[in-house]
Amino acid sequence: MIKSSWVSMKGGKNDSMITLYWSLQYAAVLCGYLFLMFVWPKVVFHKYLAQKGKRYQFSFCVTVQILLINTVILGFGLLHILNRWTVMAFFCGIFLLVLLRRANLGMEKVEEVRYLVTGVYGRKRAVLKGLFHLGSGIKKQTARLWAGLYPRLGEYAVLSALLIFGMIYFSYGSFQHYSYGFGDMYVHHSWIYGLMEGKVFSDGVYPEAMHCFIYSLYAILGIEVYSSLLFVAGIHVTVLLLSLYCLLREIFHWPYAPFFVLMLFLTLDASCVDEVFGMSRLQWTIPQEFGLYTQFLCALYLIRFLKNSKYQVYRRKGVVFYWDENLFLFTMALAASVAIHFYVTMMAFFLCASFALFALRKVFCRKRIKSLMAAVLCGVMIAALPMAGGLVSGIPFQGSIGWAVNVMNGTDTGEGRTHLAEDDTGTVEKIKGIYWQGYHTLYGAERAKWIIALTGAAAALWLVYRLICALLARRWRIPVNKSRFDGYPGMIFASFLFMLIYAAPFIGLPELIAGARLCSTEQMLILAVMVMPLDMLFSLLAIRCPAVLLRSASVICTAGIYAAAIFLGVYHGYLYNELTRYNSVVMTTNSIIRELPQNTYTVVSPTDELYPLIRHGWHEELSSFVEKSQGMNYTLPTEKVFLYIEKRPIRYAQFHFPKGPWWLGAEKYPQFYSPQVSSQCPNIHASEISAEAAGRELEADNGWHLYTNADNRMILESKAYQWCQHFSEIYPFELNIYYEDEDFVCYYFEQEPNSPYDLAIK
Repeated sequence: MIKSSWVSMKGGKNDSMITLYWSLQYAAVLCGYLFLMFVWPKVVFHKYLAQKGKRYQFSFCVTVQILLINTVILGFGLLHILNRWTVMAFFCGIFLLVLLRRANLGMEKVEEVRYLVTGVYGRKRAVLKGLFHLGSGIKKQTARLWAGLYPRLGEYAVLSALLIFGMIYFSYGSFQHYSYGFGDMYVHHSWIYGLMEGKVFSDGVYPEAMHCFIYSLYAILGIEVYSSLLFVAGIHVTVLLLSLYCLLREIFHWPYAPFFVLMLFLTLDASCVDEVFGMSRLQWTIPQEFGLYTQFLCALYLIRFLKNSKYQVYRRKGVVFYWDENLFLFTMALAASVAIHFYVTMMAFFLCASFALFALRKVFCRKRIKSLMAAVLCGVMIAALPMAGGLVSGIPFQGSIGWAVNVMNGTDTGEGRTHLAEDDTGTVEKIKGIYWQGYHTLYGAERAKWIIALTGAAAALWLVYRLICALLARRWRIPVNKSRFDGYPGMIFASFLFMLIYAAPFIGLPELIAGARLCSTEQMLILAVMVMPLDMLFSLLAIRCPAVLLRSASVICTAGIYAAAIFLGVYHGYLYNELTRYNSVVMTTNSIIRELPQNTYTVVSPTDELYPLIRHGWHEELSSFVEKSQGMNYTLPTEKVFLYIEKRPIRYAQFHFPKGPWWLGAEKYPQFYSPQVSSQCPNIHASEISAEAAGRELEADNGWHLYTNADNRMILESKAYQWCQHFSEIYPFELNIYYEDEDFVCYYFEQEPNSPYDLAIK
């Protein structure tokens, strides 16, 4: 008889063991993520990146590396050579070759290696010498790193604190509830499984950069896909925050002003369901949120390209192109957005257009327009080439392309909204509609007024500054940097434009992007606009005040935003997961996977267990089991069979909010939802199995609705439990308990695979 190791992990000391287990999983994903996203490109492209600034290096890693992984994996798949070993050989081989090349092995070191292999050279001496060289290398790299950080140590310390806080906040839910937070994650898991089987675009042609990245963590470093999907979002959110920071550093003049925006974003609470949904999406590993950072990098390097006046000149067939490193990264960021999610590309277009609108002369300058057009074309082609290869090979587009079209025309209201006829509103009414259906809906009456007021103030201050600069220059001939705040108009217009896109269906315009998916980006843009007066104030004070004093005041302001949010009752709440499984179910599955040989068992459960079991064991749908066990000659030919029964059938996909420390979040967002569909930890909405429910007929024949409908799930679980009791009566010593608590029980039995039990009993 076998028994779950999870049984021994219940309560007290064992709760710490569970926390340690998931902490180790998180640490593995974090280390793998850092290696693949940053260490690998920094080492391989060291020569190119050596003389570049920190922002450039960061942007290069998070765009070029994503594109490289996407192109290699999809290319291998289209050539039918995609497997773990070819991917590992490519990435590990290149990495090791570069390291060996940088090691500068001379003949003396080659001889030492030969002596070690032949046994002439002592192993202890070799180890000590290796440790000495390793220590020396670490010391040099640490000194180099410190030399780069020390001049701006205060800024980096504040930025690091904000990033760590963001990681904790957006990762916290995954430590309280170990199941996927959103239904789409199961679909994406299945597509990654397709890559594990050597099949690209297994469900149709679709941007697969995120899937390729998760797959590469598995293929190169052996990190389980389930753990990656559970934790990558909470880690990757730092890239989003850093990308926003880089853009704001370009727009704002005072270097600490971006911290005010980041702190506001990480502390202010949401005011409606769409905002909570948009923020919650940042903790789920799904493609759009994985790629949101690219829109900010597109805007950043477009701005820098337009500012630059020194370019490298290339002549091709009589056509002159002007190129620089900023346009290169603009191209890479655009390509990465296309490779990750089309919605992100659309958002990047609107963001870039907002800044380009206020620099039309520079955009349409002879030196730039052709180069910009070529860069956009190259970016799209780089990302689209693998997808085009899939289409040419006969793979159709994935169905979500049609879903996006239906959102635009208003025929899909799952995430889209009901459209208003275009002729129903005039121009004035449309402007009012943007306020009422946009600002007012998302932020409420009081905050909407503050946002409008501060947006107007930011625009007015910029105009006043430009007028003063013009006056000083013309009348008193005083040289003034009049372009110091020229990034403001683009950011102000972008915040308005994104709000217009959100409110579009209510004012007779097509819904280009499902509204709730815009909320996190719109929140960042609005907060950036609201901070502009502070940026201008600190920048002007810096002319006369000591820099040390202003830096200290900025740090105090950043911390003050956090304290004020808590004190004033506007501190953010914990974000929800769509709860689909009990934690004990997740741990039981993990225990079975760890303890039993591959493919020697079958787990009978709802669909949610299918994905963690991929490549480990077999899965049988609970609905199929209940149906077939009432027929004739039904068998499951594996040595062991596990039956998952929820004694308290869970209300599927309820909006479940975690409970945590006061300094990280408040318990306030369930108020936006009906009590029937939301719950706050430790409470979980569930029913009870019973003999009466087992005697009832199921109300639908659709397999998925058998799990998502509360009554059907209760009936199904009751029938399965009743079957277990009957089986135990027929075979008194065969049915055993693997794990049990007040919510869930896992039964199992062992059998001879060549002569399995007939499970069709009544």
